[in-house]
Amino acid sequence: MKLPQLLLIATALIGTCPPSLLSAASLVAVANEMSDVDIEIFKELQTKAENGDIDSQYKLGNAYMNGKGCEKNINLAEKWWVSASGKGDNRATQNLMFIYQKEGPKANVELWCNYLKRAADQGVGSKQLQLGVAYVSEYGTIKENLPLAYLWLSLSSEQNIQMAKDKLAQLIPGMTPVELKKGKDLLQSKRIQIMQRTMQKQIADLGPGVAGVMTKDGLKPLGASAATMPQSSPSSPSSAGLQPEKETKILELDFSQAKVRYQPPAPPYPADAKIDKIQGTVVVEVTIGPDGVPTFAQAKEGPRQLRATAEEYVMRWKFEPAMRNGAPQSARYKLTMPFRLR
Repeated sequence: MKLPQLLLIATALIGTCPPSLLSAASLVAVANEMSDVDIEIFKELQTKAENGDIDSQYKLGNAYMNGKGCEKNINLAEKWWVSASGKGDNRATQNLMFIYQKEGPKANVELWCNYLKRAADQGVGSKQLQLGVAYVSEYGTIKENLPLAYLWLSLSSEQNIQMAKDKLAQLIPGMTPVELKKGKDLLQSKRIQIMQRTMQKQIADLGPGVAGVMTKDGLKPLGASAATMPQSSPSSPSSAGLQPEKETKILELDFSQAKVRYQPPAPPYPADAKIDKIQGTVVVEVTIGPDGVPTFAQAKEGPRQLRATAEEYVMRWKFEPAMRNGAPQSARYKLTMPFRLR
């Protein structure tokens, strides 16, 4: 099903890739970020980048793109941007989109589409808008998928991007009830994934060996003053989906004891991992409620680039309730999910 009113802007957003939406941020970054770089600063950046510093990898790519402190070398610029992008730097992701776009110095439609998906997943609102429109109009390797268009236009709208709000309002009347429900389900799953990522980052920021607790004001470190910290009420929206319920005892069970009511189709291979040729096995700990519906999922082991997809996938499973003394109980299982490139 095509939506003419959205197709009117598809070429402007996708096909011609105007600087106003695609490359303005990248062009400014590439042109200005490294304007004062000299050879000594370049060497310092190079050392930090080689030691894994993400910001330095991004800036080193800019230096190579502009010949600041070094000779211009787009291949080395690409190398360092790929590294920074794979570690979550959305500036590097957008710069890669710039060089891969149709008129770019290393035009590659497939890679452009892959990095558009990555930029959207990294939370760049303008790229979420572009990806939403691409799922309506089809572009390159991105095929029509109205539920996914709903997902990305909704997330872009939540960043107060007016064009996304307008296009979402145009999209919804053209969707079937089934498509709309699927889009809303995808949006809910993505929000849970975003909350989990945020919580995991907050936990990591606390430092090794430091515990934390989620309160209505966010994640707080557990220490001597923990007793004085504000506590979340059971109905607090900020705690929904972030932690398994603590008032009810959770049964710790082997997955062989689980009775699966519904296993969804395997998810698409994560674009980030596909680009970087990453394979591996992810172990996900999932908590299900007394109704058999997952309430929380967290990857415990496995490559970082595969974890979010595994968590989101497990949240779509349905189980038979775990029973104790004839009554349904909350339960926790560990699932092992292999990811293999073909």
